[in-house]
This record gives sequence, structure tokens and C-alpha cells, in this order.
Amino acid sequence: AEAVNSGLPIGIEIDIRNALDALVMNHNAIESNLLLGSSGLARLQHVFGGRQMITFSEALELLTEIPFVNLELKHAGLASGVLSLLREHCRITDQPPSAFILSSFAPAVVRELVAMDTEFTTAILVDCDVSWLERNTAAGTITAIRSFDPRPTTRSRWVLDVLDRCGSDMLNPHYSLLDAALLNGARERGKKLVVWDVNDFELMQELVEHPEVAHIVTDHPEYAYKLNSQEQSHTTN
Repeated sequence: AEAVNSGLPIGIEIDIRNALDALVMNHNAIESNLLLGSSGLARLQHVFGGRQMITFSEALELLTEIPFVNLELKHAGLASGVLSLLREHCRITDQPPSAFILSSFAPAVVRELVAMDTEFTTAILVDCDVSWLERNTAAGTITAIRSFDPRPTTRSRWVLDVLDRCGSDMLNPHYSLLDAALLNGARERGKKLVVWDVNDFELMQELVEHPEVAHIVTDHPEYAYKLNSQEQSHTTN
């Protein structure tokens, strides 16, 4: 509530998974030794005890005043259900589709979203650890993993190649992947960035000056308040 009422363009990120009978908001695939995809919502609620397992439908009801919501689809098989609920939510609440970004680390999931919908913004998440793509390559999504080279310039070309293959609207890289080549490549493609894991204040200060960076994901929202206070101070002076 504090973030919403601040007037700052602060958003949130939520992770979506399948339970046996509902879409739920949860980061982990396993909770209390239960596999979410094989467990019904009632069972999960019982095991959670005092902690509530929030469904995606319930989460949407709390998001109507949030200016930016990044929805991370944690695995395949979610796209159709997520899009159906989102379209109905936007129809009922008049919250614009532009408030939502649909993202995933799995290139196959992003390509499915791109193929199914043009109304909501899509994004490919890219980790600093190449193992995330190795896991998806095993499912036949991308076969160029052996060409990965960790040197910065080559690495940037590789990340941009992943973006091109997915066809997403945006690129969500880990901050450690940022360099001039990646920023220039995004600019040439007309793609904006959502940079994540930005938990250093000086880095955040630097990133907000880059026109290619649309959003920053951080564990420290208080830094955004500090930046906003500094900006207001400079404007006043």
C-alpha cells in the first residue's frame, strides 16, 4: 500500500506456477515436501497452515492500483490460463494490458506467449549463469548452447541471439550481463530492458540514466524512494 500511494512508478514481480487445480503465486516448485503441480489447492492451504497459498486470481484483485507488474511464468503449460485470467481482469477492472509484462527464463514459454498474444508485453529473462539455458536446451528449445562464450562481447551477442530467437518485446537481463554491446544491441532492435537483481544504490543511479532501461528489479525499494528524493531536491534547487 505504501508503494502504491507514494506516487512513484514502483511495481512488483510475482511468480506463477500450476497447482493441481489452480494457478498459484509461488516461487518454489516444492513446498513442505509437496510438489505443487501434483497437489490440490486445499491440500496446499492445509500444509501451509498460517501462510496462505495465494491463487493468481486472488493476486490480480490486489494489483489493480499497481502501475507495473512483472509476471514470471515458472514453467510450461501456464500461458493459456494466465492469458485468459489476465484478459478477463483487464476487461472488468479497466487496468490496461500495458501494466503487465509476461516473462520467463524458458525460451519455449516466451515463444508460446508471443505466438498466442500481441496484447500483453512479453520478455525473456536471462540469468548470469548459463545453466538456465542448458536446462531448457535439454527440452529442445535452443541448440546453440555449446557456442556460448563467457567473454563479455561474445556473451552479449549470445544474449541478443536468445532475444532474437524468442521474438519477445523486451529483454530482462541480470545486471551482471550489462555492457555497452548489450545496451547498443537492445537499442538497435528497439527493445527495452528490465534489469534485475539490482541491489546496489550506485548501480541503480547509473541505470536510471540509460534510456534503454525501462524498469529495475531490486530487493531494496527504499533505494527508489531515495532516488526520487534526490531528484525532487535537484528540481527544487
